[in-house]
Amino acid sequence: MPRKAAAPVVDTRTDLVERLGEFSHFKNVDRATLMSVLEDVFRSMIRKKYNTDENFNIIVNTDKGDLQIFRNREVVEDDCAEFDASIHIRHSDVIKIEPDFEVVVQTGLKGVALRDALRDFDGAICRSGVKISAESLAGNTRLQAIVRAGVGTDKLDKAAATRQGVIVMTTPAGNTVSTAEHTFALLLGLARNLAPAHASLLSGKWDRKNFEGGEVRGKNLGIIGLGRIGLRVAHLAKAFEMKVWGLDPFLPRERAQELEIQLADNLDELLSKIDFLTVHTPLSNETNKLIGREQIAKMKRGVRLVNCARGGIYDEAALLEGLQTGQLGGVALDVYESEPNTTSPLF
Repeated sequence: MPRKAAAPVVDTRTDLVERLGEFSHFKNVDRATLMSVLEDVFRSMIRKKYNTDENFNIIVNTDKGDLQIFRNREVVEDDCAEFDASIHIRHSDVIKIEPDFEVVVQTGLKGVALRDALRDFDGAICRSGVKISAESLAGNTRLQAIVRAGVGTDKLDKAAATRQGVIVMTTPAGNTVSTAEHTFALLLGLARNLAPAHASLLSGKWDRKNFEGGEVRGKNLGIIGLGRIGLRVAHLAKAFEMKVWGLDPFLPRERAQELEIQLADNLDELLSKIDFLTVHTPLSNETNKLIGREQIAKMKRGVRLVNCARGGIYDEAALLEGLQTGQLGGVALDVYESEPNTTSPLF
């Protein structure tokens, strides 16, 4: 394949991340997530520009801000050497932004307002609070890519996007560490009764004896979903000398053994073994209300549950019942069936 005469002129991800970071909406989005999102955006733009379905690889040197995009050959030096059928974009070559390259932040869009806004752009980056349906994409002839700044795509109508030639992408590694650490922070908070102890202190009480908590060392942690985040949680649990039980049909037993994870044969076996449970799966027909009244009854009395994945994987009515009866020793949720949520009976 002959080499293209000219490479596309685009801003580097490093410069663009800095620009995005100036917007208040992105203040709490970590830099790694933004970089990952923009990598997917650039890949989509270049594939469209060169009218090819080939996968482009992108390498970014975050220290220097260099962006290299190439295909068919590996980049062995960072000196922009010539390669057949390759494209290189260097930070020093593309610090200028095309006049028509524009970043616009719009928040709180729904219904007709969201549909009309999407018609005005070539690409859209969204967080978990945005729902893009077939109606949102109706009549859109301009949009080329939707990038989810995170992992889950349950709020994006992928089938409708595919029918209209819109690429849907995620940033699967962007929030791995932060989500795993947050999961374990909630787990430790449950073990040490931090939330009720704090509330008691704020109410003017000093009831230390009622909030002793317990160690996690030697306890059994169940993880449903052993992808990037689930495995990272398992890694943290091993550091705390917990025994890790897992359930995931895609993780080979040989790999689980290498990671010192005990794979359960089924959900019932997992539930019967654990002192803590965390879930790290997408929300789907198979995982919707995966843990309900029947499953909670099969667990040890006093088990503690964490969910930093998707609201709806736990049946919230069953959680409330379990807390009231003492079957559950505690629940820590970062996500809910309906969001935003300020009136849950669980509060």
